Amino acid sequence: MSEILDTKIIASRAAEERERLLGEFKNHLAQTNAEHAFVSYAVYLIGQWSKKWEETGWCDPDPALIELAAFLLFPHFGNTQKRDADAIQALIDLFEPIRTNLTMETMFDARDEAAGALGDIAVHMRLRREGVRGSAYPDQTRAEIENIQGPFEEWYLARIGIGIRRALELIEAIHEQMTRNTDETRARILDKIGARPDSSAELKDADRPSEESPALSDWNNRFAYYYSLALSDCLPVSRGQLNWMEQPPTAEEWATLINLIGLTPTSCAKLTEPCLVKSRPVFVLPGERLLFFEWSCVFDELFAAADRVARADQLFYNRHYLPNQTRWMESQVVEMLARVFPKQLVFGELVYPDPNNPGGETELDAAVSWGSFLILVEAKGCQFREEVAHFDFGRLRTDLEKNVADAFEQAQRASRYIASVPTAVFREKRTKRELRVVGKSLRRVFKVSVTLHHLADLTTQLANLKVLKLFTQGDYPLSVSLADFDIITRFCEGPDVLLHYIQRRLELQRSGKNIHGDELDIFGLYLDTRLHPSQFWERKPDDGKDFTMLSLTGGSERFDRWKNAQRGAEYGEAPVIRLKLPDEIAGLLQELRGRTDKGARWIAFSLLNLSDNGIHRLNHFLKQFREQPRDAGKMTSAVFVDEGLIVVVTAARMIQPGLLRQTLAARLSVEKYRRKASIAVGFAIELNDAFRVFDTALWLEGD
Repeated sequence: MSEILDTKIIASRAAEERERLLGEFKNHLAQTNAEHAFVSYAVYLIGQWSKKWEETGWCDPDPALIELAAFLLFPHFGNTQKRDADAIQALIDLFEPIRTNLTMETMFDARDEAAGALGDIAVHMRLRREGVRGSAYPDQTRAEIENIQGPFEEWYLARIGIGIRRALELIEAIHEQMTRNTDETRARILDKIGARPDSSAELKDADRPSEESPALSDWNNRFAYYYSLALSDCLPVSRGQLNWMEQPPTAEEWATLINLIGLTPTSCAKLTEPCLVKSRPVFVLPGERLLFFEWSCVFDELFAAADRVARADQLFYNRHYLPNQTRWMESQVVEMLARVFPKQLVFGELVYPDPNNPGGETELDAAVSWGSFLILVEAKGCQFREEVAHFDFGRLRTDLEKNVADAFEQAQRASRYIASVPTAVFREKRTKRELRVVGKSLRRVFKVSVTLHHLADLTTQLANLKVLKLFTQGDYPLSVSLADFDIITRFCEGPDVLLHYIQRRLELQRSGKNIHGDELDIFGLYLDTRLHPSQFWERKPDDGKDFTMLSLTGGSERFDRWKNAQRGAEYGEAPVIRLKLPDEIAGLLQELRGRTDKGARWIAFSLLNLSDNGIHRLNHFLKQFREQPRDAGKMTSAVFVDEGLIVVVTAARMIQPGLLRQTLAARLSVEKYRRKASIAVGFAIELNDAFRVFDTALWLEGD
């Protein structure tokens, strides 16, 4: 009871503080025009983020703060025509404290309303809704709109007065005009106050080159003052400003776009909390002037709005929309897998005998056979109602079941079929190609569920969903959104890396530990550490006790930089993103990927299992062994042991390959027997062969 009582007290005190802050806010708001205050705050945030806005124009401000400002100010549009600079500054100073207070209050409210095990999920959902925007990178969501909804342009035009591709065109034109408005405003201000002075000649101390001169500081202040004042009026875009388009927007198109995703004083008044503003990310100012700041939100909500329109016509949705979405998702999954695996090993849209219905057939979306590894993939594009899921656990469970659990069961069904016959045969519907799987030869069967929507990070902590009566048996798929799978498959250098990542993600789930993290954060950390258990779920704090919660962050920034670099050189250079491995090990893996035998593939997978210390020890061992002087015709061998893995290396110069291979096989068998190991790996190296890292790789397993 004490914990519940404490959270209630904290929430109550936060509510009291909120009322005080909002009372102060209303007093200042009465002194100035609400719509001018909103745009002024947006311009203020733009300046805070861009820092050198006199050079870079504008950039996206914090969307949560913009949404809070809209929630508080939009219902008061038209309150007065006065523009009081002091009152606007006072309002600006209040937004951060109000946001902090609301976050604390809602977090503790969430824990109270869903006490017990569900409380953690409730808090997670609430905090994510408060602080996370965008389910994917903007270009990824745009591609979903273009390919899933775009083919029905004429249907949407007849249904709501605008096609979805046309809506995309208008959104991009609005952004272009916002950029033009800022550029024109900046040019006007520079013409008014003069060019930026060169401060280097005025610096008094050469040891402090980063400090600005008084003249430059004064110029910056004057620029910021005039620029923000002018931009507050010039930034929003009117319909008439888009006459430069080949097809300028009609009044009906403008009104429909506003109706779909525009925030007006009327629509804002119906919202119950600031984070719901994200459902209408295009802000509508008097005179139907528009502006927006967050590409991801705009594309997300346009997709969601168009999806709702389609669902309203159940016949159209079932016959046309949903089949098109399914086909596109499946084709994307196959394309992504083919980045990593040889195309001939990737199969899509498969049929096979249904083990649940003797004599019948059923389907599997995609599969990959790579040596002794098999991946079974199901893609699901079912609805995910994040806006209600933070407290409605019934709907949350239903959405997770349809997107993840059902896909897992379908993959399990394929596994049962494989186990029921000596050789399972899957047939590709389009090409009639056959995938033949001998169950006894498989070492790993991975089930992967690819979802259209980003499921609020819950798919990285499936073990926590047992409280919703999901995955109660402790067996899990890799569940990943299509957008995240797109990024992951771009930066796996070979099949072994993707397979090992799936293995590690499943081990993380099976650990049962309270570990939170976004998929791309986890994948980024995998590239740095291979998610070795000792650094994560087997990690022990200094006191030796198990940790209660571990949050995985900091892994995704590299992908943000990579995406930004794709926008143009002015956004920075693209980082090099790859699995972090020392040179000798990277060379071994690269050579193993070129081999087609199952042993080579399992060796590559096993090497990735080594600890960070083991990887570096093996790298040093191989480098030192390779550099030892050897006479022509003389063979030497050495043994490396780490975490139960035995590696035997036999090397020589100018020797018959057959003899080198026989010597390795004999030495490997002896070392495996002598050390009573179940697994041993061997490499035969011809030191005079500059084209191959090794001549032969051997894998021995058994008693």
